[in-house]
Amino acid sequence: MHNTNKQTNPSPPPVVWTSISQDLDRSAPEGHVWMSLHRVILRYHEGKIIEERLKSLPLFLNRAGYQPRSWSLSPDGNFYHYETLHATYCGRVSDPPSEPIVLGSLYRLRFSPNSRFLCGYGGREDEMVVVECATRRVRRLATPEYSYDTEDNPSYRFGWYPDSRHIWYQEDTLEVRRDYRQGRGYKQDVLSGRRWLLRGRQLEKVYSDWVMLDPRYRMGPVGMDGDRAFFYSPSQRIRVRVEPISADYINRQAGRQQVFLEWRNGHSRLVIERGHRWHRVLPVDVTEEGRWVLLSVEEWNAGEDMGYMKSSYRELLAVDVLTGKRYSYVQSLEGVGPLCRFMSSPYEIPFYSFWRGGASR
Repeated sequence: MHNTNKQTNPSPPPVVWTSISQDLDRSAPEGHVWMSLHRVILRYHEGKIIEERLKSLPLFLNRAGYQPRSWSLSPDGNFYHYETLHATYCGRVSDPPSEPIVLGSLYRLRFSPNSRFLCGYGGREDEMVVVECATRRVRRLATPEYSYDTEDNPSYRFGWYPDSRHIWYQEDTLEVRRDYRQGRGYKQDVLSGRRWLLRGRQLEKVYSDWVMLDPRYRMGPVGMDGDRAFFYSPSQRIRVRVEPISADYINRQAGRQQVFLEWRNGHSRLVIERGHRWHRVLPVDVTEEGRWVLLSVEEWNAGEDMGYMKSSYRELLAVDVLTGKRYSYVQSLEGVGPLCRFMSSPYEIPFYSFWRGGASR
């Protein structure tokens, strides 16, 4: 039933680091910098990591000083989006580069499962928008129903349905954070604009159905899906679950989290049990057959005033589910925050993934 691989001690699969960032090897007009897609494949060989740098692909010109917020590639690898505090860029991954769509503010966006659309919210009016990547068409879907007098900094929780035509969303109010059933939720057709109010089981579905919980197509606050984090295989047949994910700043306890491998047919397997030395574990990837799990782990030390915790060691691990053996790809004793994401949110797209050739998220 769970025959993941006939080999008893295979080498771990290669991992790819992917980034959209400044290209120091490409000259740009004054006041601008080239942003390129950079990828490095990490191969584990006889206890050593061998790096293979792929050709960088220029994507767009960015104004110097624009602070990055996040980025992602479409599931098919053909499109990108890049968020800064001042603008959001959307475009095609091509060489030579094509002119991007520029949204004149920060927008938090997610690609649809079929890579056709980007959907999310932002701008001065905190509007929900959809971008059709190939046609470059941008449409407004909704604006906040709650005024600034009742809610500060309006935001949404939202996600894609598997058909890539419909989204669901809720305004992330204090009432919704306490209980999602206390706020209005909507399903909307991104092509026609038609909208329905989600009621009862329809609303529960977006917080419980297997395919709806994939963080690649979902965004919201930490804890939106309970005290747990997921990461799915590309086909969504298998997922990794880590829980609990809430940081224990008061007790500063390590080893509280467990890691499970779960199959869509209901079977599950414990991969890492409690009692380890890590303070935070987040899922990064899982192979399609379920043999390998990729995790980011952190150890913390108290800050100088003992009032906060900071990372003292961060590591990227591949775990052999069959044998339990762990392989270290990246280690860091410097820096703050997570090793594989912009922030410690399970809804942030990781920088690392198993290398599957061609597209990488």
